[in-house]
Amino acid sequence: MVKPHQITIGEAIECAKEVAKGDPIDWPEGYFSAVSQDTVYNFVGLQVFDMYNTWGSDRELIMLASLIKLTVENFILNLRLEQY
Repeated sequence: MVKPHQITIGEAIECAKEVAKGDPIDWPEGYFSAVSQDTVYNFVGLQVFDMYNTWGSDRELIMLASLIKLTVENFILNLRLEQY
């Protein structure tokens, strides 16, 4: 029996960066420009990866629900930005 591939944190972060190339993030200037994109991806990636590994048997459902919620939130934020 072949074991399923265990996703590493590095793979997940690199995948997220690749996805962002298709829809680039408008990184803020000024105060936040002192924080590198790699630092943000690593910090957030480690937090999400840690949560994912502690959720147990419902983790796929929780991850999908979280992704849907964040996508809807991003959609609404983009609509609000277009109003200004």
